[in-house]
Amino acid sequence: DEYFWDAGLLYFGLIPHRAYDELGLFGIWGQFSSDLRDAQRAAHQPTQTHEAIIEANYMYNVTPSLTVQPDIQGVFRPNGTGLVSDTLVLAVQVTIAL
Repeated sequence: DEYFWDAGLLYFGLIPHRAYDELGLFGIWGQFSSDLRDAQRAAHQPTQTHEAIIEANYMYNVTPSLTVQPDIQGVFRPNGTGLVSDTLVLAVQVTIAL
């Protein structure tokens, strides 16, 4: 069986006088199916077991039509095989509503 779980929290108004800004904290964990692992072993391929991601972001409302959202993610066992090192992902999303 294949299982994936995720959860997240959003918090508004962390900074005084910034009621529309959002702090987000999220996590996901996944386990690949034993049938997939068996097929990968039979084909002499690396087996995928599990992977996980944790994320934090903050959406700053510059104006009612412009937001800037920096994001940081920790990715553990990318691709589920353990052959790819854990990694840190940094990103920024800018949104302009017309």
